[in-house]
Amino acid sequence: MTKRSSPYSVCVVVIAILFTIFHSAISLAQSVSTSNESVISLQECDAAASHPNDPRRTAPGVSDEQLIPGRAIQLCEKAVQLNPTNARAKFELARAYWLGQDDKKAFRLFAQAGNNYPPALKYIGDAYLEGRGLPKGENQDANTALVWYKRSCGNLCKSASTVPGFPDARNAVNELTQRLQEERDVNIHTNKHENRTKASFNIFQMPEIIKALYNGTPIDWQGHAYVAQYLDGFISEMHEKILFLNGGQFCAPLISAEATSRLGPLKQRASYGALGGGGYDNMLNGPQRTQMVTDAGRRDALMLFNKFGCESGVSRTIIKNMNIALSRSEDTYSSVSRDMLNSMDRPGVPGFMYKENTYANLGKPVDGSRDENKIIARLNAFEKTLDDDGHMGFNFAKEHPSAPCVVPRDIAIAVESATKFQAACKKYKELR
Repeated sequence: MTKRSSPYSVCVVVIAILFTIFHSAISLAQSVSTSNESVISLQECDAAASHPNDPRRTAPGVSDEQLIPGRAIQLCEKAVQLNPTNARAKFELARAYWLGQDDKKAFRLFAQAGNNYPPALKYIGDAYLEGRGLPKGENQDANTALVWYKRSCGNLCKSASTVPGFPDARNAVNELTQRLQEERDVNIHTNKHENRTKASFNIFQMPEIIKALYNGTPIDWQGHAYVAQYLDGFISEMHEKILFLNGGQFCAPLISAEATSRLGPLKQRASYGALGGGGYDNMLNGPQRTQMVTDAGRRDALMLFNKFGCESGVSRTIIKNMNIALSRSEDTYSSVSRDMLNSMDRPGVPGFMYKENTYANLGKPVDGSRDENKIIARLNAFEKTLDDDGHMGFNFAKEHPSAPCVVPRDIAIAVESATKFQAACKKYKELR
């Protein structure tokens, strides 16, 4: 006789089946939701940090200048968390850290993505080339960088390779190979480290100044007054614009207060010719070069900190030696310059009167002969130091060479202005 199930037991079975179906549906929905979230996170990371030359990117590329490290890090960290095996997400997160100057995190992620992602291998090469974020025990080395570049280059450099190459790596291989060859061919009086440093400094507007600062070479302020103008532009750019987007990394505090305080007087003295070293061409060319050199300093500050960041050893070495050079600047003045500088602080002395000594001996050769071209150049140089009142006296002497240096009755000017007029007039006749 067949035992019949009770209505209660049937009900229990049905409920169990329904519960299983419901639980499975929830799990499936959660799985689909998680999957969708993972895909979306990858898309958002790609949109924020994909490399323009990455063949695997799924969004328009973002250049270094366009990438905003803070936002890219936030989006790509989520993408890596939801997609822990995705090499592209790790590479893009590493790139955001790299541009945000967080070199150690960047290197670690480049290494994790590297074996499966050629673009990451190229950035590992960059790290060795620039000495950024390297693991303990590893040192900056161009030859090691070249090895990583070649791995990243893949089939673009070796047709037999099955690894799809990263285009930027091919360019890096060619450039670094050429650079290393040039370094092997340089003069035997410079060692390998110096050659590498010199080559890397060629990216700057005035590489000789950057190299001198990096090597700690004492600056001859007496013969290179334009360096003061260069450093003025460099430091001004640091204070005004060097602000990174990864939480506000500000480079200006690297410059000491003492160095900054020395720069103003140094620049002023350079413009007055006190640091000209007695060189005729040096002083006359100074005014024409001032703006060009100042602008070069600004551009080199941007280049240094955009390429190396504030915290890198390269930047810190250069700024440290800049602080030292500025703090010791007065030690390099000659006795003639010191006498002139001491006269500059006297109250009531018109500016052009203490500048004019700079040009007192220009155009007067030792043998006593007169060089008309140098005399004209000397007068032009003196004229550039004058204010409006001084120009009046200068022009009066030029137009009335035999007249005494007295303000004409039809010109009404203040006593101080009359003093400047007479001084400029007399100096013109003396120089002429």
